[in-house]
Amino acid sequence: MDKPFIAGKTHMENFDCIMICVMLGLSMDRNEMLKLARRFGLVSKYEHDPYISYYALHKGCHSSPELQKHLQDLFGRRYALIKKELAGVADAGGGRADKMVRELFRSSPGGVIWNLLTDGNDIFKGLGVYNVHRVLLLGMEAYLSDSGIEASFKADASPGLGELVDKAQNNQVDKTAEELVRLKSMIDECGREISALNTVSSEKDAKIRALEEKIVVLEARPESEGKLKRQIRKLEYELSQRGRMSTGEPVVPCPRSMNENKECDSIVVEDESRFCENAGSGVCRLDKMKVAVVGGIERLIPRYQEVVEKMGGRFFGHDGDCSGQGAKQLANMVCQAEIVVYITSINSHNALNVVRATCRRSGRSFWVLRSASPDALERFLSEKGSSVQPPCGNHQFGKISS
Repeated sequence: MDKPFIAGKTHMENFDCIMICVMLGLSMDRNEMLKLARRFGLVSKYEHDPYISYYALHKGCHSSPELQKHLQDLFGRRYALIKKELAGVADAGGGRADKMVRELFRSSPGGVIWNLLTDGNDIFKGLGVYNVHRVLLLGMEAYLSDSGIEASFKADASPGLGELVDKAQNNQVDKTAEELVRLKSMIDECGREISALNTVSSEKDAKIRALEEKIVVLEARPESEGKLKRQIRKLEYELSQRGRMSTGEPVVPCPRSMNENKECDSIVVEDESRFCENAGSGVCRLDKMKVAVVGGIERLIPRYQEVVEKMGGRFFGHDGDCSGQGAKQLANMVCQAEIVVYITSINSHNALNVVRATCRRSGRSFWVLRSASPDALERFLSEKGSSVQPPCGNHQFGKISS
């Protein structure tokens, strides 16, 4: 039963097996079939058997839309002239038309069958199907004749069954060897990638070890720095006390050392009258108030002390370092002070947290000074004077911009 022609499909999709095989056999030689089968990947590049390529093309015409379109375009271009000549057959008489078709069929049987099968007229399509079977039957009869068989073997020199088996085995060996070469190449590439990854991993391990060593050093640094700073403060305090002894002034212990029997972490000067600008008149702007300055530049601590003492106050200083015992020292200093000034430009968040929490617990306030300069501290204290400390219980803090 003939395969029905379905509208919307390409002509090659509508062809059955017999139509495809006849069209390929009439339109293409063996070399052309082999090249086309290799081009569309239907056979390997090592294949040379024309019959295998013929069979592969036959199967591809049923499964590959790309091959169907390629063959339709190829046959359409190749047999365009035959199509024009067949168009004049319809206008000719019966005997004359039959003669014209025979002459065209003799010169290009593939072209005639292609244009008949692809014509929109059902009569021409039927004539095309008829000629397909006619060509197939005539070809088989010619092959089965003694002279035809003998001629086909002489022209083709087809191999015997044993040769075909040997050829298939050789092809399989070639394919296996090719696959082994490909796999070896992939293994070599993987080896190179693994070597590169090992190198990168070794470099990263070395970097990680270096960073771990640096972390150990950094973790130990705050404790050592804090210890050195405490020793410096202690020496400064002892130097200050010895200076007072050399001038015959009384030496007063640090308030922190009296209360807790621990080393002092700030510089304290009890006799502020010798620094107060208004000592002679009996009027000092800070009036012996204890002023705690938290943060700022460490080398300017003596300047901060000088500003506070010249205004008649008692100076407590802390650099804001809360490592080790620094947080406890800062909290004790804030508790003892009547005025707390926190310098924000050079300080730590930990110090701010300690000051805020201590003031909240003790019911006092602290003042924020953004500038670390001694002049800014002096302007602030001069402006506020003895009224700088807000009423007890006020937990808010002021912000001084200068």
